[in-house]
Amino acid sequence: MFKSPRPHAMVIHKKYSDSSPWTPWAYFSSNCHTYFGMPYNRMHEFSRPDEVICREEYSTLQPLYDGEMVFSVINGRPGYEDFFQNEALQFQGKARQDIDNAGNMPFWFRCICNGHGKDCQPISGSGANHKLICVCDPSHHTAGDNCEMCAPGYRDRPWAPATPETPNPCRACECNDNSLRCEFNEEEYHRTGSGGVCVGCGNNTHGKHCELCL
Repeated sequence: MFKSPRPHAMVIHKKYSDSSPWTPWAYFSSNCHTYFGMPYNRMHEFSRPDEVICREEYSTLQPLYDGEMVFSVINGRPGYEDFFQNEALQFQGKARQDIDNAGNMPFWFRCICNGHGKDCQPISGSGANHKLICVCDPSHHTAGDNCEMCAPGYRDRPWAPATPETPNPCRACECNDNSLRCEFNEEEYHRTGSGGVCVGCGNNTHGKHCELCL
């Protein structure tokens, strides 16, 4: 909420990572054509998941205090009812999730956890920023800020996003208790159905599964 009249023109930008460029996510203006050369249609229907539009209904003079600007990156876009199957919509909703010093302006983010987590939590970032990362479901054995990879020791088959119908958990490597680490080998997976190759076998063992004595 703004503690003063809402701006006549405002652009929300996003970036996917620290190294990617800032790109427009949404435009707000009291006159979209005058400020941005863009059309305005209050009943606009999105034609594609990544379409960027301009809204005028949140840039009026009233109210003078506690005015809102509402912006959803997913709702109403093509495929939003089947979010986990729509890669384009998932990418549209993905951004580097920083919370800066914006006073009392609230932000709500949807965590992009590839179906392997339902919550996210902040971790300290640079300066006053905080980054949000996914809390991965431990039963899925995934890792990464967006649960986008298999956790160490669970790389016996390729990582895949989860859906409501298919959880696609990562599978533990069989190292006969002689190693806790493994790497995925695609050729081995296609040949045998088991792609995990154990790394750093202990107890004087070696082999794909640490199954042989030295």
